[in-house]
This record gives sequence, C-alpha cells and structure tokens, in this order.
Amino acid sequence: MHSKREAKLAEQIKALGSVLDAFGNAKTVMNANASRHGRYLELHFNDRGRISSAKILTYGLDKTRLTRLSHEERTYHVFYQLLAGTSPQERDHWGLEDPLDYALLASSGCYRLPSGPFSDDSIAFSELRASLKSLVFKPKNISSMFQLLVTILLLGNLQFSGADAQDVSAFIHNIQTLDQAARMLGVTWEGLSQTLTNKMSYVRKDLYTRLLIATIVLPANLHLCFWTDLFHQRANMRNLTPGRRTLSRPNSTTPYLKSSPISIARTTGQFHASGWFAELF
Repeated sequence: MHSKREAKLAEQIKALGSVLDAFGNAKTVMNANASRHGRYLELHFNDRGRISSAKILTYGLDKTRLTRLSHEERTYHVFYQLLAGTSPQERDHWGLEDPLDYALLASSGCYRLPSGPFSDDSIAFSELRASLKSLVFKPKNISSMFQLLVTILLLGNLQFSGADAQDVSAFIHNIQTLDQAARMLGVTWEGLSQTLTNKMSYVRKDLYTRLLIATIVLPANLHLCFWTDLFHQRANMRNLTPGRRTLSRPNSTTPYLKSSPISIARTTGQFHASGWFAELF
C-alpha cells in the first residue's frame, strides 16, 4: 500500500504534467497536442522503490507562437481553455471576448481542436484549475495567472501608426484596449504606451531614448517576456517533495517575483516584469 504522502506526490507529478501541457503544448498541422518545449523529469526513489521526490526542468520554449500563427494552427492551449472555461463572472471581470476577437488567435483561423476525447477546451480548463489546486497554488495566484494571459491577448490587439514627424515616436490607435491592458498590469496607459513606443539604453553612463516607428514597436517583446516568466514559473521553480505543506524551491539564481503591483522597466533595451507572482508556494 502506498502512503498518503506518496499518493499525493504521484497526484502532483501528474498535475504538473497537465499544467505544462496547457501552457507548453499547441495544435500544429501534424499534431493536435504538439509539445512546443522540452522537459526533463527526474524522479527520486527511496530504498523501498517508492517515489520520494521529483523535480522538473523545462527548456526550448517556442516563443514564435506568441506573435503570429500559421494557417490551421493554434497558439498554446491555455488561451483557448481560458476563453472557453471561465465563468460568466470572470468573463465580465476581465472583459473577455470570443477567440476571433483577439488578433493572435484569429491570425490562423483555427479555434478548436479536432473532435476527440480531449478536444473540449472548457473541460480542459476545469482540469487545469484542479491541477493548479493540487500543486498548492493559492486562488489569488491562479487569478493573477489568468489575468496575465488576458493581458497578453490584449497586447496583441494594439494597433500602431507611424508618427508625423521624425522627432515623434509611433502612437497607439486603440487607447481603450491599451487602457484595459494597463489596468490588468497595474500601470497607467500613458506609462505603458511610453514603454511600448520608446526604447531606452545606456551608452556608458548616459541614458538615450530611441523613438520607435510603427514597424518596430515592442508589444511582442513585452508579452514574450510575460509569457516566458509565466511558463517557467509554472515548471522550473519547484521540487516536488512529500511531507511538505508546499512544494520546495530548488537552488537557483533565477529571481522570484514578489507581491506588489507590476512594474515595467527596461535595462539595455530588455523588458523586465516584476511584482506579479506573490509567494506562489
């Protein structure tokens, strides 16, 4: 007989696989559930041959699926699961629309999986919630996670136009969408607009600002940064060990984000997001 701790660990390992499938798998032309990342799972056994702990590392995440999709392909499953499985109250709270209303999802014209036992995104979303609960995610952190997914979809809807003069950066047409994304992030729409249309960098000790034109504005860089943080926070940050109230963090030099309204900064041209995930375990 397996102990309750061993059974709980086995459940968590299975749950973590489900979470990674949602955040790291997508439909391609050849495979309706293609893994768009690599993962390494390490299981530890005790002297009785029972699983005593586990840890997982992920790598090679395909970021191109956050920019534009090929015909008849989908981006990561979790976006469609979110839109299909949220409650009416959540849809109203986050202002969710149909998949075809988001530029990223509409770029391929494919919104559903082929018919089969695992094709219902609404059911998959319920299973994702259960898996996150099994992994000891707090409700507020799960909500923050889903809110960041909505933000990524909104950033993909921003429309940019070129400036009328050389000393003016590109500007954003749909201010209402910009404001909605900014509120999701806890920043002002003016600050978010400045971040997306200007690039600051240091040359020695001097700070320079480059005014960006419409063809090289940076929403993709920003939501790729969010997605990379979100995906790897789900996987690489924890060891699975029975007998603990929560899952333990492995030794790592990777910084963990703390609880506070999100802030957006740029250092040497790179985006950094901080403050969104609060003590997930």
